[in-house]
Amino acid sequence: MMGREPLEPKVMEILFRKGEATVREILEEINRDKERKLSLTTVSTVVSRLYRKGLLLRESARGRGGTYYIYRPAVTREEYERMMVREAVDRLSRILGKVALLRFVEESTSRLDEEELRELLRRIEERVEK
Repeated sequence: MMGREPLEPKVMEILFRKGEATVREILEEINRDKERKLSLTTVSTVVSRLYRKGLLLRESARGRGGTYYIYRPAVTREEYERMMVREAVDRLSRILGKVALLRFVEESTSRLDEEELRELLRRIEERVEK
């Protein structure tokens, strides 16, 4: 793995930016400027996992080396970000219960500027009114 940086979000970021890519192209981008290089097998495993989760689409193509897949996101960047946040909040909630959300709000709001805080309040008010 790339230090402590999760590989799945890195792969998704590359595909959101490029639109589509082969596993080899993803590998090249990940390994660019990295001292410790990842293997094609490692990246292929992560891409296959994302495909099985329904986060990637693929189409087969033929080239000199035989058949290969071209991958592209099956979700938008916003949908993916929402999924990532939802998973993180769910994980924390299972461990810490409701206190997890309170701590999350405390920590995250200390990093927001005034405009971002107003937007957050607006969204909370909308949710309360539902």
